Amino acid sequence: MANALDLASLSPVDRGLCQELVYGLVRWQSTLDWLIERRTEGRTQKPMLQILLRLGLYQIFWLQRIPHHAAVHETVELARQNGLSGQAGFVNAVLRGYLRAFEATKKLLVELKTSQPHLGYSHPEWLAARWQKRWGAERAAQLMEWNNTPAKMFARVNTLKADSAKLLARWREEKVEYEAVRQGWLEENLVFELKAHPPLERLSSFQEGWFYVQDPSTLLAARELDPQPGQSALDYCAAPGGKLTYMAQLMRNEGRLVAHDLSPERLKLTEENCARLGVECVEILSQRPLTLALSPSDGERDPPKVQWVRVRIRIRIPGGGCQGFDQHGER
Repeated sequence: MANALDLASLSPVDRGLCQELVYGLVRWQSTLDWLIERRTEGRTQKPMLQILLRLGLYQIFWLQRIPHHAAVHETVELARQNGLSGQAGFVNAVLRGYLRAFEATKKLLVELKTSQPHLGYSHPEWLAARWQKRWGAERAAQLMEWNNTPAKMFARVNTLKADSAKLLARWREEKVEYEAVRQGWLEENLVFELKAHPPLERLSSFQEGWFYVQDPSTLLAARELDPQPGQSALDYCAAPGGKLTYMAQLMRNEGRLVAHDLSPERLKLTEENCARLGVECVEILSQRPLTLALSPSDGERDPPKVQWVRVRIRIRIPGGGCQGFDQHGER
């Protein structure tokens, strides 16, 4: 989506709105489709027509800053522009029908969270049932509500290139609004929540590697590993490089930090992130499966034949969780 937005050359405001619409339709697809079925007697719509109806309904019921008449008008125009002129009247009728029943529908959407939580919170029915069985209806509802809440954006200061004072001064020039994040495992003024900002990739502070976009919770693993300058450490699931580059930061770029991952595309992204952030102590391994030599006695096994002082491995526990979209819409 980032490439498509760059090609469109949208203003920061329009770019933000476009991202909100795309992510919003993904988050609330089940609920939006339920609304559409109520007005179309369950008839299957053409894929583009279904998307347009979702788009209009999302603006009407989930966004407060877009006037309802504008949401209807623009959605109808999009239907005409996308070869659906014959269905433009149908789109108009469905959306205007919901405008006439706006208050009643808002009340219905609230009731749906109790009567059919999987639809009210737009989650798979099997998952909602599992969570209700495991934690009860109230906690399951809280989890589903949190799960569909847009995540906050955080940035970690890259002290290999800049300290927090230098970065914050640059951010003020770049019109970035921020707030310091305080957690027990974080150094002071290491992580900031980004409240408002232009597209990050256009900021000179980003291009020059002064910060890395990263949720503060992901830093806890690196802090627990506690790599020290001059040590050898292996990150067995390094891509795309957030924890890896923070470990390099903790090691002050001194020592040997080996990065391994099974995805060649993500390893390439790891290399790019290391280059941007000025990380020089990282060695990228190929994406082939790796047999760890954890001690000198294991030296006859596949390389690397070194005694690792620190090793970070991500373990997938069968049945331990559910895969879904992260805060940036990626799986």
